[in-house]
Amino acid sequence: MGLTLTKVSENANTITLGWDPPQGVGGYVFYANGTAVSVASPNNKHGTPRKTVKYSKTNPGPPFIVAATCRQGGILVLVTGMYVETPPLPSNVARSAPTGAVAQ
Repeated sequence: MGLTLTKVSENANTITLGWDPPQGVGGYVFYANGTAVSVASPNNKHGTPRKTVKYSKTNPGPPFIVAATCRQGGILVLVTGMYVETPPLPSNVARSAPTGAVAQ
């Protein structure tokens, strides 16, 4: 099972994403636009579980991926989650249109 990333906050320059820490997490690697931008321990500096990350929206920008290295049953497992913000649909396209049909 992967990480489910949710938007915690956002401004013009940054986006903060959150997740429920997986069991047995040993550390994180944070990716933006296919590039590793940071690594982190499973806990923040106060000793509580790490469960948010702040990304720049422009450099390098989306998509955003959180990868957690976990030990589960004596095996190392990589648990990942991706956050891609979808742009709004044009006004002439219905959200429920499965075929992408465009209204004229």
